[in-house]
Amino acid sequence: MKTLQSQEFKKLQTKILFLNEQKTYRVKTISSTMDFARHKADNNEECVVWAETQTSGRGRLENKWISPEGGLWCSIVWAESSPEILNYLFFLVASCACEVLNLYGVKTKIKLPNDIYYKDKKIGGILIEKKGGFVILGLGINVNNRISHIQPEAISYYEITGKTVNIKEILVNILKTLQSYKERFSQEKDIFLKKWSEIL
Repeated sequence: MKTLQSQEFKKLQTKILFLNEQKTYRVKTISSTMDFARHKADNNEECVVWAETQTSGRGRLENKWISPEGGLWCSIVWAESSPEILNYLFFLVASCACEVLNLYGVKTKIKLPNDIYYKDKKIGGILIEKKGGFVILGLGINVNNRISHIQPEAISYYEITGKTVNIKEILVNILKTLQSYKERFSQEKDIFLKKWSEIL
């Protein structure tokens, strides 16, 4: 399986961007951004993997994650930092996504173990994996896509607001916010924990 994945990655037509000074691989279609991110972690590379669509996107416990065009599907590869922050990675990523969505007029909440909800509908999900000395932060958000007719329990930004938004802009804001959280966490842990408890 690993050999087949490696062959797939070699064939990928990737566009390399630098978003918030982070090396970002943008691909049109991929099996899973998490698999490509694991491949990059194997090569000791911190980066972001961003796809327009995934053919085999996955969530927690290998559940299938439907990933049509119009959503934000990405994985972020980080070298492991302090053990303390590792215990809070889900909250770090989820609250960051909530903060950014709130900037665009959609107030969301965190639902354990790995979801982001708007009212009683899922708008996003998070998958976190370890690979060697790296952590991979997988994030999927329904943005401009229509999803509720496929998954009645899900909803997108477009279905909530009737508007579309620039997905690259959303991703850049998430990366900026996430980097800020990461840098401030050890000094402001109590503030973060209080903030997170308010959106659970």
